[in-house]
This record gives sequence, structure tokens and C-alpha cells, in this order.
Amino acid sequence: MFHVDACFFLLIVGSSTSVSALRTSCLLGCAVMQDNPDCLVQAQAISCLQQLHMFAPRHVNLSSLVCCLCVNLCSSYLLLRRAVLACLHQLVQREAAEVSEHAVALAKDSREDFTPGNLCSITFESA
Repeated sequence: MFHVDACFFLLIVGSSTSVSALRTSCLLGCAVMQDNPDCLVQAQAISCLQQLHMFAPRHVNLSSLVCCLCVNLCSSYLLLRRAVLACLHQLVQREAAEVSEHAVALAKDSREDFTPGNLCSITFESA
């Protein structure tokens, strides 16, 4: 796994045109993976976005990522919930205030109180 992470790091931190194209391809791949009905594929997409945010945070839309995480937090699949929690854990270590702002804004946009009982009702359609 270290080798993959090291290669991933080298691919996303550069600024050349080819590196930029690879970063864009990674983001597009993540979007496709997120739309896949298989929870394992969705969990891998979250993991990929987590790494992208760790190494190249300005290239990941934090608002969209937090929205995705909130939606998947109440998944019936343990694997997906674990991926969400791992990503959230890392995000709040670096950007707690921003993550909180996006989550609260998502809750307000969906016209729901931000409580554990109704967090699961937040969906992309209402965001």
C-alpha cells in the first residue's frame, strides 16, 4: 500500500500540465466511483478523495465532499460508514471549522435541525 500512496502523492502534488490532467482524471474517476451502486467502490472513492484532500486540498471541493460524507454516514453498509468516518476524522484534524460550517449549511439548506436523529434524512436532492 505504501508504494501506491507514494505514487499517488507524486502524481497529485506537481503543477505541470500532465500532472494537472492526472489530477482531473482522478477526480473524474472518483465521481464515477461514487455513482456506482457497490458500497466497496463508493468506499474506495471516498478514500481516494481523502488522499487527494490530504495531498492537494485546493483541488477537492470540501463542500461537496462533506455533503457526500453526510449522506453516506447513515449508509446501511458498515464498510461505507467506516470510510466516511476515517475521512471525516482526517478532515476535522485539519479543517474542523470549515467541515462544521459545510455540515451546518447542509443541514440548514435541507431545512432540518442538525441532530443525529434526522441527519440520515439529508440527501443530495435536498442539498
